[in-house]
Amino acid sequence: MSNVVILDFAYHVPAKLLSSHLLAMAIVIALSDGKRVFNFLVNKPAEPKHEMVYASQGWHGKARFVGNFVLIAWVLFINISWRVNYKKSIAESKPALQGNYLVKRFYYSGDKNPDSTDTIAWKSLRIEYAGYARAILINDHAVDFTLKVDTTARTFYLNTPDDQYLLSYRKTGNYELELWGSRLQQDSVRIKLERVHKEFILTSHDFQWINEYPDNR
Repeated sequence: MSNVVILDFAYHVPAKLLSSHLLAMAIVIALSDGKRVFNFLVNKPAEPKHEMVYASQGWHGKARFVGNFVLIAWVLFINISWRVNYKKSIAESKPALQGNYLVKRFYYSGDKNPDSTDTIAWKSLRIEYAGYARAILINDHAVDFTLKVDTTARTFYLNTPDDQYLLSYRKTGNYELELWGSRLQQDSVRIKLERVHKEFILTSHDFQWINEYPDNR
């Protein structure tokens, strides 16, 4: 639990208070063995702890056995299924055109000069997982799209319940990507992107005692 607390503080996880409380609770629980642990650490005899003996016969023992079996089986099932699904998602998560992109130009319906209040034009685009993309708008709002990339037809399809893009794409350099097509099947769109190296959040932010959201949200 100490390791969890350190990670929460060092990695800006907004669970510092909860993990600190859990650590304090763990310390209180461990205090019942505090003297024995101390003796062990200073190389003194640690007397065996007197353990409470639970009923092992009759229906009490059978109920306890069944309950323990069900609990252990459930925990194993949850952990194994999570691990299998996680490995499967990792294997399938590397999408085409993966990367972080800065928007160099964003033209739609002839408008070439979107301002800071624009609710359509992008400032950046991130493709990190298969089937998903996140655009940061000029007004700093984030929009999460479902993404379909056809590398054969070179099409780029972005969709939300309120917004849709059907685009073609081409690479114009090692780090440049050009998109063009339509938005909501009516507005013409042309976007030029430049791939950038990902900035490491932990090295670019100061320590914070309180943060309501992780730094990557």
